[in-house]
Amino acid sequence: MKMTLFLPLLLLLTSGAGPSHAQTSTSQAPSSSSSSTAAQGKAYVRRFSVGISVPVLVFYPVKNGMLQQNVNSTLQVNSSTTATAHRLGGGALVQLAMPKQLAVVGAVSLRRVAFTSTKDTFTGVDNPNTPQDERKRTTDNESTKARLWDLTVMMRRYNKEHWEKGRRWFFEGGGTVRRAGSIRTSVATTTPAGDIVCCDATPHAVAHQLARGLVAGAGLQFTDEIGVRFVPEFRYTRWMNRTFDNLSTRSRRDQFEAVISFTF
Repeated sequence: MKMTLFLPLLLLLTSGAGPSHAQTSTSQAPSSSSSSTAAQGKAYVRRFSVGISVPVLVFYPVKNGMLQQNVNSTLQVNSSTTATAHRLGGGALVQLAMPKQLAVVGAVSLRRVAFTSTKDTFTGVDNPNTPQDERKRTTDNESTKARLWDLTVMMRRYNKEHWEKGRRWFFEGGGTVRRAGSIRTSVATTTPAGDIVCCDATPHAVAHQLARGLVAGAGLQFTDEIGVRFVPEFRYTRWMNRTFDNLSTRSRRDQFEAVISFTF
């Protein structure tokens, strides 16, 4: 009698537990799948992004310098150059994410350069037995402004996968090309007689219209809640040739700069 009552009760409990367990398993599976999809729905390094950048040079593009050149026994040229502006520039960039932690970055930036120079040309022979200089002296006072366009392409490697959350650091390297344009020059000449001839507007000659260089850098990327990327970085460029290279007026071969970018 007891066995007859126990068997129906056991079957009832077993049949009630089975559907409940299956329902629980079924309800948990979509939840796990949806969380996995959400985790991979946002890229912290996007497939394609664009932005603006503000490069700040540590030193002026043109060096301060002095040069004394004895061409021959009757001709001597003394030259001095002083850089006056600018270290702040502006530009834009694009980034294409590659597999794993890699990305290709293309950037264009505009910089302005300005400098003044003085060239004293002495002709003739000075008599060492007299206090005065018998040579004839001609002085050229020059003021030049120009624009420098830099086109840079680099490969960038992040320390995290593109889908991983949080800030990340990176290092980068590549090449750059610089083109000088909009060169405006004014030269006032003082003759040996003391007359001032003003003004020669012939643009200052460039040594290389297209200067080439190698770039290396490192930086960080921060992402806010709405998806704007804030990217501070530091770059070093070694120029293979100089844009300006005339007497004391010489472009820097070693360029150090801080770059702040906002990408979307």
